[in-house]
Amino acid sequence: MKFFFNIISWVFMPLLLPLYLLLILLYVPSYQLENDTNASQIFLYPSELKEIILFTFAIFILATLFSFIIMKKSNLIDSIQMNLQKDRTIPLIVTLVYNLLLFTGLHSKIPFISYYFFALVASGILITIGMLIGNRFFKISLHAAGVGLFSGFIFAFCKEQVSYQFWILVVAVLISGLVITARLYLEKHEPKEVISGFLIGFLITFLVTLVYPFI
Repeated sequence: MKFFFNIISWVFMPLLLPLYLLLILLYVPSYQLENDTNASQIFLYPSELKEIILFTFAIFILATLFSFIIMKKSNLIDSIQMNLQKDRTIPLIVTLVYNLLLFTGLHSKIPFISYYFFALVASGILITIGMLIGNRFFKISLHAAGVGLFSGFIFAFCKEQVSYQFWILVVAVLISGLVITARLYLEKHEPKEVISGFLIGFLITFLVTLVYPFI
């Protein structure tokens, strides 16, 4: 079981979850009434635009991961997964900077895409700030915050759709349960750390995704 839960922790590490969300947004059919918030049918985007969106996000995700690897090689952090509370401040600041750059880049390069993409990055920015603040007091689970973002976004997205694939809600719940269970089983966190992480990730993302069109 330990090997299985270690695999779960790596496959669903926080940095990769936005990429999984993009694949769902871009390639899983759903239907939302067109309106003045630019929320037309994302899965009908031309393949070229989908590739540009994926490439843009992937560049920043890889840059963040590469920065973590450099920190690990330089002994600034003990692990890429940042298991130690003291290791988290610098990586979180780096993550925040990359998220801000991604948000700015999306607005300048492809501002016509759906607000869902901007809401996703904005959620990541706010969650990272929340993790920076919370980490001063105890080791909030970044993995739990990541699946909180994943689930919060999926639930908010489905709420706004006239028609959607129900299985993505089931997947969100299953992934969240697996990751939280993994962090507890591996004794990386106490229950309050995974619960608080999940709630911060879920609530911020759910609310930002619903409110973003009206900002």
